[in-house]
Amino acid sequence: MAKKNLLILGGSSAIAQEYVCRYGKDYNLVLLHYYTEKPELKNNMRIIQADFSDVVSTKKFIERILNENITHIIHIPAIPVQNAHFQKICWEKFQRGYDIQIRSAVLILQALLPKMEKEKYGKVVFVLSSVSCNISPKYMTDYVLNKYALLGLTKALSQEFATKKININAVSPSMMETKFLKDLPEIVIEHARNASPMKRNANTKDVVAAIHFLLSDESEYITGENLLISGGNLI
Repeated sequence: MAKKNLLILGGSSAIAQEYVCRYGKDYNLVLLHYYTEKPELKNNMRIIQADFSDVVSTKKFIERILNENITHIIHIPAIPVQNAHFQKICWEKFQRGYDIQIRSAVLILQALLPKMEKEKYGKVVFVLSSVSCNISPKYMTDYVLNKYALLGLTKALSQEFATKKININAVSPSMMETKFLKDLPEIVIEHARNASPMKRNANTKDVVAAIHFLLSDESEYITGENLLISGGNLI
C-alpha cells in the first residue's frame, strides 16, 4: 500500500491531538473530524466538521470523505462522562451517546469498509474504555452501555473482515485526566488515581503508542482484540 490516509473521528480530543503530534507524519493525509472545537493542523492535515448526533450531518460528512481513499481509521467521538444514578439518566442522553458513538461508526464503516475490502488493506481502531473490561463502575450506565456496544461491533466486524486483510481492534484505557472528565467530581478522579498500582491515572502518551501499533503493519496478525491499558489496575 503506497499511500496511507488516516481518518480520525473525534479529532479534537486529547488522544487525537497527541496521536497526530507524534505520528501524523507517518501518513500522506490526515483527516480530522470535529464537532465544535477545531483541532490544530499541520501540513498534511485537513479538518471536516460534523455533528454525529444528527444523522443528516453524519451522512453529509460521509459524502465528503468517500473519495479520500481512507486506509486507517481511529474512532474516538463521545460525550463527556458524568456520574448519575440510572433512574436519573433520561432516554435522550442514552440516545445522543449512542448516535455519536455507535451510529457514526456503523454508517461510516458501511461506506468505507467496502473500499478497504477492494484494496485488501485496512486498519481500524476503536477507543473504548476500561469500563468494558472486568467490573464496570457505578453511575455511568449510559457510558458503559455505549462502550460495550462498540466492543461488540469490534468483535463482529473483525470476524467478518479478517479474510479481507482488514484489521479491526480496540484499545481500552483506564481513566485519563483530560477535559473529557470535566463533569466528574474530583474525588472520583482522585480515587481512581490512588487505586492504581502506579499511583497515577493514564495519560494520552500511554494510549497513542498502543493505537499506533495496532494501526501499523506490524499488527497484521492481530484482529478483534481489545487492548487494556490500565497500569495494572485491571488484569
